[in-house]
Amino acid sequence: MPSDLIRGWAPVRLKKTHQDKKPELRFWFNQNRSSSVHRCASPALMCVKMTTVPSDLDQYTDRPVCSYDCVQFADRHQLWGRMTMFKNLLVLIPSERPARPVIDGAVLLTMAYGAHLDALAVAYETANVPIAAAGGAAVALIVEETRQRALERAEAAMRVFEVQAKHAGIAYTCRTMSATPGQAMAIASASARLHDLTVVLQPEPGRDTFDNDVPQEILFQSGGPVLFMPYTFRGAFAARRIGICWDGTRLAGRALRDAMPLLRYADALTIISLGNPAAIPEEASPQRLVEHLARLGLPARVVAFPAAHSEIQPAILSVAADESLDLLVMGGYGHSRLQERLLGGVTREMLQSMTVPTLMSH
Repeated sequence: MPSDLIRGWAPVRLKKTHQDKKPELRFWFNQNRSSSVHRCASPALMCVKMTTVPSDLDQYTDRPVCSYDCVQFADRHQLWGRMTMFKNLLVLIPSERPARPVIDGAVLLTMAYGAHLDALAVAYETANVPIAAAGGAAVALIVEETRQRALERAEAAMRVFEVQAKHAGIAYTCRTMSATPGQAMAIASASARLHDLTVVLQPEPGRDTFDNDVPQEILFQSGGPVLFMPYTFRGAFAARRIGICWDGTRLAGRALRDAMPLLRYADALTIISLGNPAAIPEEASPQRLVEHLARLGLPARVVAFPAAHSEIQPAILSVAADESLDLLVMGGYGHSRLQERLLGGVTREMLQSMTVPTLMSH
């Protein structure tokens, strides 16, 4: 690819259009053809194909310096971010635990990216009834009363979300449903597959609630990134200082790519590499990651030291505190054995003890 192309974008020729058409600015990706490629006099300029002249072009452009129209972006993130932002978000509103952390985090992210937010709250149905009530009518009455109480809790949590979403002026939809835990896991995971990011609440150790189980299942079944908000989280969420937990594995790479919309707007990136350095392939070493991010215009520094497997999770949280990190990015490890979800050690410990919002991908 020619070196004058900025981050993989290729310039294409300007086509003449009528000035009375609706303004539109269109970008074309990787149009790597000889007729489309030229060398611009200024490396700060990016050549684009314009189907019409944008009405706000003056805020992006300077005088053209070649036979193509060259658009200059003052902010290095401005062009790149147009194709990489989160545009469709999903938030799972807990009905049996405090919902404020996920509501605050999801609404602020939606505002930051100008995205659309879908909110889902589940009233969990249960088939567990007292043995003494093992009669048809009595069982049906108990089940229905339990379902109604659960539905009231879910609707109350959703009303809290709606108040904040309306106040923020974001685009959103709400869905409150009654379902068994198995149905809820299947529905929430399927819905998450059509969203760029899903925001859930960190499971709370010692609490026997389905609100602890569904977020973990979404992580492993959605096929996309999941942002866990700590249940102790308070205040505004802004991912300005991000830590990338890196061990060179597939899941770490998946999490890195999934988090790119956040990484590109961060003020500082810290690569956290713990454990045995010899276990990381040279081609995916922390230094190679630094070089990769630098080519994307994202400077990063490495914090690396050896640690036993049992020490990795507390060491990550220690680095997060020392570096004042707002967000951690890491792979989510786990597998299923006889329908029972078995989490990797570091993943399990992080879900139990996280102190900052954590984006995980599986």
